[in-house]
Order: sequence, then structure tokens, then C-alpha cells
Amino acid sequence: MDGRHFELGKSYRIPFVRSLGSVAAEPGGRWWPVLEPAHTDAELLPGVNLPHWHIDWRFVSESLFGRTVRWHARHGYVIAYGTVIFVVESPADFAGTNITMMREPVGRVAVMRRALPEFPHLPNTYKKIRGFHRPLDRCMRCPHRGIDLSNVAPDEHGVITCPGHGLKWIAATGEPLPPPS
Repeated sequence: MDGRHFELGKSYRIPFVRSLGSVAAEPGGRWWPVLEPAHTDAELLPGVNLPHWHIDWRFVSESLFGRTVRWHARHGYVIAYGTVIFVVESPADFAGTNITMMREPVGRVAVMRRALPEFPHLPNTYKKIRGFHRPLDRCMRCPHRGIDLSNVAPDEHGVITCPGHGLKWIAATGEPLPPPS
């Protein structure tokens, strides 16, 4: 990433992976924009220690975003930051979900179409996340999983929210905000 805040309607070269299954039940898979790096969340998902990428909803096309939102609604889910694509050795490893065998994403050009969805407040989960109490450093990387925050614009209150797991900091100082209660 180049350290600039992304602007709506502008094109950027960002990482993509191709899924074998699909978030929106698309046969044959699809290319998805993702947030780097791939990581595991064993402390959040006990028993699921597969690396995964979070989908970067800012760069998903309008038609695919709409289909995905409708698919999630029909199945009782809310589309949010937490939608992931798991990295597997073989499709048989984790059948029936969003998977890829790609270890490294491919850079592709895409247009920023929307701001990130609001991150749900999950107080019990938040407390399990390593690094939630650490300030941001000059590199603008989340201390939890190293996700690049240099392209995430502060909200109207001057707060930066990590698109990976919802950690928040005051943009002007880098000081972390306490977990929601």
C-alpha cells in the first residue's frame, strides 16, 4: 500500500485471491479483494487454525456486493468485516466454505466503491484479541495481525478502525480506544 487514504471512485492496485467456493454461492469461485496479511485467529475461533484473508468490501463490485448481501440475508448472516476466505492445501480440507489454495495474493486494479461496513461491537471477542491495548506505530500497522491501516481514513470522530477485527485508535495520537462494554 502506498500510505494514502483510499478515495471513493478512484482505482488502486490491491491484493486479490481466487476462491474455489464462494461467499455468495457462486459456482466455480471468484476473484475477491483481500486485506493482507493472511493470518490465523486461533484465539477467536478455537479449533479453526487455518490461515485466512478478510475480504476488502471497499473494492467488491456493486452487483457482487448486492448478491452477497442478499445471500447473507437469506441465510441469516450480516455482511461484515469478518467474512473470510480460508487458505487450504486441498478442497477436501474444509469443504463447503469459502476457500482458496492461493498462498500469495495477486495485485489487480480495482475501484474503491464504498466505505468499509460498520464493524459490529463484540465485547467478549474484542477482549480475546491480542494487541488491542497497544498504540499504533509510525508504520500504521495493526498490532494484532499487521493489517495496513495507512489507507484507512479516520471516521468523523477522528478514529481509525482496523478492517480486520475492529480494533480502534485515535488517529491524531495513535492511542488505542478501550474495548466496547
